[in-house]
Amino acid sequence: MTHRPEGETAREGGAEGSTVRAEEGQADGALERRDDDPAGRRLIVEAAARARTVPPERWRAESDAAAVCARYLSCHPKVVWVSYPGLPGDPCHEEAARILERGFGPFIAYGTIDGGVSHLMCEGADPLDLVRALEAALA
Repeated sequence: MTHRPEGETAREGGAEGSTVRAEEGQADGALERRDDDPAGRRLIVEAAARARTVPPERWRAESDAAAVCARYLSCHPKVVWVSYPGLPGDPCHEEAARILERGFGPFIAYGTIDGGVSHLMCEGADPLDLVRALEAALA
């Protein structure tokens, strides 16, 4: 897991051959997402751009790993919201389903009960290893 809070350099760890990149900041007060979720739309744009640059099999694997992590985060007691266009309840799900092919991409954003906001990019590892790394980070 590569964890990169704002203003710090990357630190290595986690599952061998895996990367979960995180950028943390502070939420601006309201943690509940609105129907016009700008973070979700940004995730779609980033995913669409990345989809054109990686092989289809890698894109599918990254999308699958992110879907597992997003579902895990959506059930975690320390997480108050998750923005991932692959979640059926996400405000951007329908738009992303029309735009993205072969998966919803590796990008996830989420907020924690302490007001922190993180952006993850899941790539290159078994989803179970990524979930274990997230559990350790949220402990």
